[in-house]
Amino acid sequence: MNRLRAAYRHRGWTVWHGDSTGQYWAAHTGRMVLLSGGSVWELAAEIEKVQPSRSAPAVPAQARRRRAGLRLPPRPKPRGYWGRPARWPVAGHR
Repeated sequence: MNRLRAAYRHRGWTVWHGDSTGQYWAAHTGRMVLLSGGSVWELAAEIEKVQPSRSAPAVPAQARRRRAGLRLPPRPKPRGYWGRPARWPVAGHR
């Protein structure tokens, strides 16, 4: 039980054994999750389902190269721009 607490405390989990229920419990306040298990191993498996300890796999190099080669066309120039500032209507003039 102490090893389970130590393993998951830094990830935001509170772990305890219910004397009246006989089950093992875990709560994560930030995720608003309450889990239970009949044994320490079942509880650890439930926690891993909710919050896996392994990080997501990195993007493969081939996919990174494809994205890096993507080129967008240049942005269009504003309307009315032919080498001089655009003339905007002034209040009172037609």
